[in-house]
Amino acid sequence: MEQKLHIGICGAGIGGLAAAIAMEKAGAKVTVLEAAPELGEIGAGIQMTPNVARLLVNWGVGEVIGDNLVEFEELNMRRRDGTPVGYTRMIPDVRRNLGYPWWLVHRMHLHEGLAKVARKAGADLVINARVVDIDWTSSKKVEVTTETGQKYGFDLLVGADGVKSVVRRKILPHVKPAPPTGNCAYRAIVPYSKIRADPELRELVEKLTMEVWMADKSYIISYPISAGKDLNMVLSHHCSRLVEDIEEVDINEFRETYKDYDPRIKKIVDMVPSVKRWPLLVTGPLDTWSSPEKNVVLIG
Repeated sequence: MEQKLHIGICGAGIGGLAAAIAMEKAGAKVTVLEAAPELGEIGAGIQMTPNVARLLVNWGVGEVIGDNLVEFEELNMRRRDGTPVGYTRMIPDVRRNLGYPWWLVHRMHLHEGLAKVARKAGADLVINARVVDIDWTSSKKVEVTTETGQKYGFDLLVGADGVKSVVRRKILPHVKPAPPTGNCAYRAIVPYSKIRADPELRELVEKLTMEVWMADKSYIISYPISAGKDLNMVLSHHCSRLVEDIEEVDINEFRETYKDYDPRIKKIVDMVPSVKRWPLLVTGPLDTWSSPEKNVVLIG
């Protein structure tokens, strides 16, 4: 009998689960090893542009997530003070011109949909399986050992284990993601119900839109997620130093950064109870993303 290629994936995040679905559908046997004791995803909103929406539709993930995939009506670009500088109609133009929607989704809902479809496709998702050792040179199989002593043998191992990747440290020990600049971002979610309760803000959120507010060294992008119940915000800013890890930030420092913005978006910024500063890190460019034997590879 023909034997299936057995592929191991280290990390059951968005990248790892997407890879698992694609590889199962291509005919491989896939085992995903996740360090956490339960599946989940941190963070807030993420954009599913048409090239990615195509995959969600073809895999059936879009149907699973349902209304939590939000299509927005228009994109408005503004200066910091609110002056309009650009406008794009999204519905129905994007679907008509590109064939697929531009969706907005909470990472949690995206992750849940990917996990359900990955399992349905046949992938084995193993939780509480933190990888501690990888040997890709001693045999025809890549040998993986977890923290509990469990051993696995794979024809190919895919490292999808994020910024603190164990796989990367094993095959490329000299490589570490680093911030190329002081550019960072805050991420926040505010319920639409709270925003609509303010008469001065109702006009701003009467439609499901993406709003981009731009200044010299900062910007705010806001858009709807979670079936249009929540407003997601990504708030870019520059630090005078390089930031290499997530940081707690005093709420007053956060609000001070956007004090000169349009009073409407500033009101929404002030509704955020707490935030963290997320660095923007880059890995590479590298000569290779795989082991010399080409049986271990990094993604993401």
